[in-house]
Amino acid sequence: MSIGIFFSTLVLLRYIVKHQVPSAGMFWFSREAFDTVGGFDESLVSGEDVNFAFRLRALGKTRGQRYGTLWRNGITTSCRKFDKFGDWHLFREPGLLKELLGGKNPEAAERYYYEADR
Repeated sequence: MSIGIFFSTLVLLRYIVKHQVPSAGMFWFSREAFDTVGGFDESLVSGEDVNFAFRLRALGKTRGQRYGTLWRNGITTSCRKFDKFGDWHLFREPGLLKELLGGKNPEAAERYYYEADR
């Protein structure tokens, strides 16, 4: 992990804490819960997993169920965005994270997810 990725992680953690973002990326839930919250919002161009996580957690609260994070044997994410945009890209574009997680900026999503080499 580079210094840039470390500090980018801190930026992400600050956003997660400030907005109380539940864990996202990989989920384990019943089909009934998926149907009840309406599945993933396909109108969003990005951040649909975070949006789904908020709704799933809210449903659990109404049912007295806990939304949790499995810390062991989790997922390993790719660093290809850092390879493409550089280790400090979240600092050079401070509003990017908010735009992507908000899911309503097609230009940001297109540039970050689809125009970038994979």
